[in-house]
Amino acid sequence: MRKRVATLVALATVLTGCSDGVEGSPFAAERWDPCSIPDEAIQATGLDPATKDEGWGEGIVVDDWAICEYMLPGASEAYDRPRDFGQWTRLE
Repeated sequence: MRKRVATLVALATVLTGCSDGVEGSPFAAERWDPCSIPDEAIQATGLDPATKDEGWGEGIVVDDWAICEYMLPGASEAYDRPRDFGQWTRLE
């Protein structure tokens, strides 16, 4: 019984893998831009639209998508950007 099931699964896999290809030509998807999300939707998530920070940073180019950062209301700094770098110790 197990051999039959294994044989059927193997046969189905081979037949599926050997089917005709997909017709047509590939096309690139549109660039996703999270900065195009309306301010009302951003505010509905609890983020502050006034704190929008667009772009990857100086010298960084990513063709496939854009980036936007928002902060919570009352937040003064993003978590990944501490102001006081003196608290970090270099591990060697």
